[in-house]
Amino acid sequence: QQECNINQVAENFTRKTILILLIVCVALIVYSDLFAQEHENAEQVGRVYNFWSYARDICIVNDIAYIATGLSGLQILNISDPENPDIIGYNDSIGARGVAVSGDYAYVTGGSDMYIISVADLNNPELVGHYEIGGSARGIDVSGDYAYVSNYGRGLVIVSIADPEHPEEIACLDEKYFAHDVLVNGDLVYLANDHHGLSIISVANPEMPEEIGFCDTPGRTFSVTVSGDYAYVSDQSGGLRIISIVNPEMPEEVGYYDLQCTVWHAAISGEYAYLAGY
Repeated sequence: QQECNINQVAENFTRKTILILLIVCVALIVYSDLFAQEHENAEQVGRVYNFWSYARDICIVNDIAYIATGLSGLQILNISDPENPDIIGYNDSIGARGVAVSGDYAYVTGGSDMYIISVADLNNPELVGHYEIGGSARGIDVSGDYAYVSNYGRGLVIVSIADPEHPEEIACLDEKYFAHDVLVNGDLVYLANDHHGLSIISVANPEMPEEIGFCDTPGRTFSVTVSGDYAYVSDQSGGLRIISIVNPEMPEEVGYYDLQCTVWHAAISGEYAYLAGY
């Protein structure tokens, strides 16, 4: 492991009642370690002033952003002009915590439920399906005819969405799992599993999910994203953890960056990691 030292990556965080996204750029290399370089100046170019209860998750498809906004439901923005994002549709009949989009449908978690919303008409998104999962439904990802839900209390819940109007649970992997986030990549599911670190689960047979690999972390694992041979985990007080997944059965931490604040989410683009925290 090699700890990097980036000068003033983020400072003077201010919590406000309106929506603020804090983005921190961290330089990455494609090898096993993190290295330091002078960070570029980040500049806010657009903003939406709103009365949402909060913004918890976002999914971007082309020029459209789908945002889970708690009691304010699913909000849909046109971001083709980044300086002037425009709300073009919403459905506030549900509570929304996580969101994934596939085809003409948005899949939303909220409370103990999963909702399926038709977004064929972006201006008038319509609730078409609902499934009560139980526990606390948090993250969601979609692959093929299945939705994969991270659930704090029930672990990984797999729901058939072949019929969007009648979703049906087909499997649950709940032993020791208190999952915050989920990502599907081929036949593997990566589960951000709170105090239990990163779990790697085979879903080659979605009806019989099986944990095949595990990597502990020093903090509480809240989100996961994958790029190439690495999983990037936001580990709350543990910062950003970089885990090699070349061998999914033996994932291994190969680098980290301690941001010295609470890290909730991480996204990767090219050689940069973008971290959201406070």
